[in-house]
Amino acid sequence: MSIKANGTLQACVLADENHRQPRWVLFLSGDQAAKPAVARLIGDAGFEPVDLGGIDDSTFQDPGSALWNTTLEAGDAKALAERIRAGDAGVWRLLTNAAQDAG
Repeated sequence: MSIKANGTLQACVLADENHRQPRWVLFLSGDQAAKPAVARLIGDAGFEPVDLGGIDDSTFQDPGSALWNTTLEAGDAKALAERIRAGDAGVWRLLTNAAQDAG
């Protein structure tokens, strides 16, 4: 059983901005059987879980990826996750440009 979660936001966001409304998103990827428990833990920690897919999709959460260190609300994150699953390369340009504009 493999799952990846909680690695996309900085520790200061995890500590200081949990339970904000609307909630920031934490992504998870991996084994279907483990996802409900992990999603529950993410919710209990004060964040909104968004499923990116299988363990192969966990690379979208890696440091340096477009979703890493990006604060998103649930609606935006779920729409992006759908576009990622569909293979929409424009998502990466959109997020990379947004990250550059914010930096």
